[in-house]
Amino acid sequence: MKLEYYKILVEDWRARLSPLCERIEPAGSVLREKPEPRDLELVCIPKIVTKSDLFGDKKIDLLEAWFAEHNDGSLFYFNKNGSRYKKLTLKEQNAKLDLFIVRPPAQWGVIFAIRTGPENYSHWFVTSKQQRGGCPSYLRVKDGHVEHRDSGKVYSTPEEKDFFDLLGIPYQEPRLRGTGVG
Repeated sequence: MKLEYYKILVEDWRARLSPLCERIEPAGSVLREKPEPRDLELVCIPKIVTKSDLFGDKKIDLLEAWFAEHNDGSLFYFNKNGSRYKKLTLKEQNAKLDLFIVRPPAQWGVIFAIRTGPENYSHWFVTSKQQRGGCPSYLRVKDGHVEHRDSGKVYSTPEEKDFFDLLGIPYQEPRLRGTGVG
């Protein structure tokens, strides 16, 4: 029952925030279909629009503007309110919502894979193979993107599967990701 309730909550918040985002998807334990999720997780790319006025053009982050407008405690309160991560307590539902915001140089595929988890799987992704992880030793995950350790070249990972492919790991559906990795 708890999973079904959390699926409804995460879809409600996805729908609520969707007009403010280029992309927004459920992640974490709800996506993995864990019977007893502890929280809701969404990964998003906010919409940035340009507004012109007498003083020139101004870029507006619609997601940040919405949170600023609705930060009165009636819907939620912030436990953390960063530009890349927000942790909310949803007042009416008494649930936690983690919102992971993909901003350059971060890329969707990396952030989505890491935030879908589970935790030890995510840690394994970003740990070097020399240290028994899944990341080739010439690569590193930094600020939500993958780069070459020596040259700093950034690799494109627009989707989660692209991240798996880059690491040379067969893609696994989120609900099949167990706790054993490597």
